Amino acid sequence: MQKNISTNTKRIRAHAQKWPGVYYYEMAVQYNGKPDRCYYYTIKVGAKKIWKKVGRASEGIGPEIAAEYRARALVGLADGTTEVLTPKEEREETLSKDKTIAELGQVYFDIKTGSVKGIKTDLNRFEKHIKPKFGSRRVSQIVPVDIEYFKKRAACSVVRYSTFALSFSGISITKPSAGHCCVLNP
Repeated sequence: MQKNISTNTKRIRAHAQKWPGVYYYEMAVQYNGKPDRCYYYTIKVGAKKIWKKVGRASEGIGPEIAAEYRARALVGLADGTTEVLTPKEEREETLSKDKTIAELGQVYFDIKTGSVKGIKTDLNRFEKHIKPKFGSRRVSQIVPVDIEYFKKRAACSVVRYSTFALSFSGISITKPSAGHCCVLNP
C-alpha cells in the first residue's frame, strides 16, 4: 500500500497571475500516470496566514476550483458573513460537537429521569452492554458494521440462556440446540 503523502511536501504556487493564493504539492500516489496533486489556497486574516485544503486532482479538483473557493472565502470575510477558522480551531469545534456515547447517554438519562417508565432498566442495560463497548468512542467513529456486530453478539448471548423464541430487532431467534451459538464474523 502506497502512502498518500510525498517525500517532498513543499507547496508550489499553481500560477501567480491566473490563480493567486493557490498552491499544490505532488503526492506519491499516481493519477493519470503522473503524481497526484493536492490543492490548497491561502488567505490572510489579520497577521495570520491560513492554509485551507481544497482537494486532490484525482477527486476532480484543479487550480480553478481552488481559486473559486478562495474567492468565496475572501468575499465572505469582506461581508462578514463567514468566519475563517484555523485548522486547530476547526478541530476544537468538531471535538466540541462530536460527543462520546457515554456523554450522550449521560445527557439522555439526565433529561429522561422520572419521565419514562423503565428508565432504571434502560440505564442498567446502557451501563452493562453499551457503555463498555461504545462508551469512549465518538459518534462519528461508529459505523454500521460495529452496530451489526454488537446486535449479533447481544442476540447470541441472549439466545444462549433463553428457552423461548424472542424477537431482537425484528429478527426471530430461537434457542440453538446443544449450546451452539451464532457464528460471529468480526
